[in-house]
Amino acid sequence: MSNRWGNWDPRSGSDPPGGYAQYEGDPVFHKHMVACDQYQGAVPRVRYTAKFVQDAVEKDVERLFTPWAVGRPENWKPDPATKMLISTGYWIAEELKKICKNDADIRTQQGAYNRLSRTYDIYETAAEVLNDALDGNIDQNRRGHKRWG
Repeated sequence: MSNRWGNWDPRSGSDPPGGYAQYEGDPVFHKHMVACDQYQGAVPRVRYTAKFVQDAVEKDVERLFTPWAVGRPENWKPDPATKMLISTGYWIAEELKKICKNDADIRTQQGAYNRLSRTYDIYETAAEVLNDALDGNIDQNRRGHKRWG
């Protein structure tokens, strides 16, 4: 079988020759792998990128933002940056439920996103947090900063 990925079949369950890094920017590959993995009930094996996170959130921003907008006044209109920040947080929560095996890992990664997204790009931060969860690099022993006083 020859396709855009050579002779390797993404549905085979094996890693491609040369690893996944060579396909990281290929949206067709990412869409195919996510579709195959969701069909099989498995966790996606590809890496998240900032561009993929941004596209996924922008595609579904109204649905993701709805829970946060409930109970607000009718004439209330959020800032676009706030809307994207909140929607990205909800999207990450959905993705972490697919990736992580327990609630402690989910809460830890959501906390990491909430801390880091205040300083860094939200999409790069989201991709980093999700990739850490995929790799199993979840720091459960992190101590909070000492407060003044």
